[in-house]
Amino acid sequence: MKLAFSILSHKEPDALFEKLLAYLNQFPDACIVVHHDYNKSSFSDELIAKYNLRMVTPYFNTRWGHVSKIPAIIGAFTKIKEVAPDFDWLISISPNCYPIKSVQEVLSFFENAKADYFMENLPLGLQYEGISKWHYQALFTKRIGKIPFLSKKGKFYWRHLRVPIDRNNTPFNDSMYPYCGSDWYFFNRKTVDRILSADIVNHPITKYIAKANEEPDMNASPDEILLQTFVRNQKDLVGSGNYYRYIDWENAKDWHPNTITLRHWDAIKQSDALFARKFDKDESSSVIKLIDEEILKNKAN
Repeated sequence: MKLAFSILSHKEPDALFEKLLAYLNQFPDACIVVHHDYNKSSFSDELIAKYNLRMVTPYFNTRWGHVSKIPAIIGAFTKIKEVAPDFDWLISISPNCYPIKSVQEVLSFFENAKADYFMENLPLGLQYEGISKWHYQALFTKRIGKIPFLSKKGKFYWRHLRVPIDRNNTPFNDSMYPYCGSDWYFFNRKTVDRILSADIVNHPITKYIAKANEEPDMNASPDEILLQTFVRNQKDLVGSGNYYRYIDWENAKDWHPNTITLRHWDAIKQSDALFARKFDKDESSSVIKLIDEEILKNKAN
């Protein structure tokens, strides 16, 4: 079982990222591909050599929740195919992720996997709540003006007025129904090959989302829509909506999940997820120590 890990980073690597890399290197023949945005920070050559990292070149200037992430993602996929064409599974992961299952448990999961992909894929529509409704409004409505408004707390703001657009003027249809979800997923080689053969960077859906991506009041996150939509509509691929990540979104703010701390320990022990996020090298140090000792059985850490 050969696993390939796709990592996008923009901050200079810290101790937590190195701990993650040390864990990933325990997998037999692990392929670790990193797209690092050098416009944002540097990346240690020593770290690249120590963990045999395969860096995506050329790199792309990326922005959070922006279409500029798509070339970086596809660049990482392409690099994996180039340096490890015989990989079995691609795992997307970030420097702020950490394992909550042992290497053997992760290998066993993929050896017994019955699906071609494990990826959150939520249908878009105004009838839903949260991110699914937000993305639907970004893609299928247009702004026609704004009016002054008072929030329940008495705070003044401008409320934008939006009306539906003609769906026939979009690249979405019955054979390409829109979905969204987390950009943390597991893809087998068949799924990755399908994605790479579609020229996703220049795909009509990418170009359409890129235009919606520039809306000042309603920003669609392409990395949470594009692959989810494309992969979910491949009828011959067997998929699972469980992406096997433990993430705490309860009362989270600014579209970022809560930092994992000791208060999450019981939930982590009970979770069937393979990885968790979002960790911080300082705030999460105590719970990471417990994960190392009680789950990963790595007393040295």
